[in-house]
Amino acid sequence: MNHKFKLALLSLVLGFLPIFSQYAENEKLIYHIENGGFFDCSASPLSSFASFRTSSGAVNMHMLYNFKTDMMYPALEPGDDLFQESVRSTLNLLWSSDEGGKCRIKVSDEGNVNFYEISISNDDRRIEKLLEITLEQNQLITGTQLAWSPSGKILLSLCERNIPIESDINPASFDFYTLRTRSTRPKNISNNRSIRELHGDNYMSNDFIISGVGESGFSNLYVVGPQTEMKQITYTQSISESWPAVSPNNDFVAFIHPKADDESAGDLYTLNLKEVNAEPVLVVENVYIPGTANSSGGQYQWANDSKGIFFIQKEAEQKNPLSFVNVSTMTKTRIELDAIFISSFAISYNEKQILYIAAGTKESDERISYKAYVGDFHY
Repeated sequence: MNHKFKLALLSLVLGFLPIFSQYAENEKLIYHIENGGFFDCSASPLSSFASFRTSSGAVNMHMLYNFKTDMMYPALEPGDDLFQESVRSTLNLLWSSDEGGKCRIKVSDEGNVNFYEISISNDDRRIEKLLEITLEQNQLITGTQLAWSPSGKILLSLCERNIPIESDINPASFDFYTLRTRSTRPKNISNNRSIRELHGDNYMSNDFIISGVGESGFSNLYVVGPQTEMKQITYTQSISESWPAVSPNNDFVAFIHPKADDESAGDLYTLNLKEVNAEPVLVVENVYIPGTANSSGGQYQWANDSKGIFFIQKEAEQKNPLSFVNVSTMTKTRIELDAIFISSFAISYNEKQILYIAAGTKESDERISYKAYVGDFHY
């Protein structure tokens, strides 16, 4: 008896109209290491690839997975003509929004930091070290890739060249830069010494929405772009806008307000970008936040039709279920998975597969160390 038929039968027995929930099937374990951490699930918006980060001690490593071919491999590894027997970590992976099968990643190799571009075709990787990026080591070490626009521009947050990396860097010493996909010279686009950029996402084809801390000490949302003067779009005093995620139709931006008494939970809000002087709207309380989150990736994700948001509900009794909320009706539904205590997830670009990190399955005895799973997704 298939899953949809069982749901319909149950609905009829209970006296409801038959409705089909969102669920995953054919789920399987694809990666597990003892005493290792798993974080930052992310999916390419244009192709069948996804990624997650593993951590073992001081070393971080991104794994790439192809939903189409069921192949998985490290983003970088010894023998790639980039590293030999060195201790390296990969950080800050960003998938392209203008070309499928391409990502950029920040790499620390025995104290030396640079960015690399990885292109994947038929599961063959082509890796290019961006040697000609005109940045100094202090900028590379503290720099963060925030977003990759459909027009081929990458938004970077970089500190000043003359800031020693040993010192505590003043937030006012950071600025916005854009880097074209095929360029190695970042362009300063903000010259704004009052905002420390934290997280960002694409907005329209050429701009970005970022969350940043201003002189007031509060985090708010701003629009910035190569031809757009930085503009503040929220002025809240009681909400700290963090991890913005723009809806596919560019009508809304979702963000998290972290809870002061729980670093792994926050409240999910949306802001109507088409409405003048719009105020943030609370959508869901107690959304799970991974402790190492550098972006909204892996925490929550808009549906392709922009009607709702997938998220992880922090609910210990229900074992942190993956859930969905309709942003118009505020109706919440749980997504049926075999696994429990989900900590990160990514749904494929066509919403037919899912990658997620979880403590184990409902039937398993071992639920301490986290693992990576994939499955077919029905939405």
